[in-house]
Amino acid sequence: MSSFVSDLLLATESCKEEDRKDKINVIKKEISKLKDVINEFTTAKNDELEMFIVPNEKLVEECDELISNMQCLRGYIKNTVTTFLQNL
Repeated sequence: MSSFVSDLLLATESCKEEDRKDKINVIKKEISKLKDVINEFTTAKNDELEMFIVPNEKLVEECDELISNMQCLRGYIKNTVTTFLQNL
């Protein structure tokens, strides 16, 4: 399980309010990183895009990790909402 998913679970299950806030801040930073990467792609000019076309292993790894984290977050939210609705 990635640290992102662990942080997400701890943020929602922690008994201590300060722990929950710390973990939620970590999650917000991960989401912010994803937004920054997306923003770089969407605002780049053609000549700037060449930088992204050239294989950049670190960038690829970061994007893969962010995508994986977002998929985990999506699945977790879906499961949480489904469970909540079933308990109504």
